[in-house]
Amino acid sequence: KFVPIAIGFVILFSLVDNWRIDSKFIHTLNPQERFSKHSSVTFLEQNLGYDRILDMTFRMFRSQDYYAYFGIKQVAGYHGNQLKAYDKLIGGLEKSHLYDRYGVPQLPVLNLLGARYFVYDAGYPMPDSSLQRVYDMDQITIYRNPHALPRSFIIHNYGVISDLDSIVNVVARPRFDPRRFVILEKEPEFKPEQPLMDRVEECQIIDYEPEYVKIAAMLKAPGFVCLSDPYYPAWKAYIDGEETEVFRAYGALRAIGVPKGEHVIEFVYKSEMYERSKIVTYATIIFVLISVAGGIVYSRMKRKKKDG
Repeated sequence: KFVPIAIGFVILFSLVDNWRIDSKFIHTLNPQERFSKHSSVTFLEQNLGYDRILDMTFRMFRSQDYYAYFGIKQVAGYHGNQLKAYDKLIGGLEKSHLYDRYGVPQLPVLNLLGARYFVYDAGYPMPDSSLQRVYDMDQITIYRNPHALPRSFIIHNYGVISDLDSIVNVVARPRFDPRRFVILEKEPEFKPEQPLMDRVEECQIIDYEPEYVKIAAMLKAPGFVCLSDPYYPAWKAYIDGEETEVFRAYGALRAIGVPKGEHVIEFVYKSEMYERSKIVTYATIIFVLISVAGGIVYSRMKRKKKDG
């Protein structure tokens, strides 16, 4: 009789203690008020495609992830466990490689990350005349960045810098142009070649999911296909079904060497650690179930023997 009472007391104490602490930090909000769909969301949904935005609306929505709630892709936002290399690329907590202390966008890194639109609270005096104001209503102003690279692109030149901090310092320079060459952290066995000047190449995303990206590419000479998504070892790449090496590009992004011609490129997230952990989890669940079932059977058999 004492054990159930003790368990009940522990559960009750835990609930009361959690409520006493958490009530200071957790507040209930009306989601319709906090996440009502602003007209700028509709504009971005119609025009953004696979590109990204830089969200500078510090007053309007009071959230770094307002647009992400609607599936709008951003170059930054709040995340409790960001990848170190990508965090360094954008300038750390201050995001100093994305904008300066006055909110002026820093184009080298933003162009590399495909930031096509910059979203500001209405009335922001944009000093860069090359950015086109394309939306100005409902207390929001949006500028279009014509210099942004697409999410996937082809490069035929490369340089090698092994140190991450040195790479970031180069990429963040005001005059850096990511179209000229891709920066790799090691010398690749694959060697690109220069196409003829009048040859048009294509690189287009045709399917994009959180764990899968499919690209159709047509190269007039061997080159690197870059994807401005964060590099992580669990990402695998395939060219026409054959696995190929994924290089860390610009310190934090992805690139693969692609031969001349038309190809289908696939990036697939395959985490060996996750798969092993899943097996261990399933095995543990099965072990617990068998142990509980065995304990019940053993207890009943023991009771029958005692009664008999």
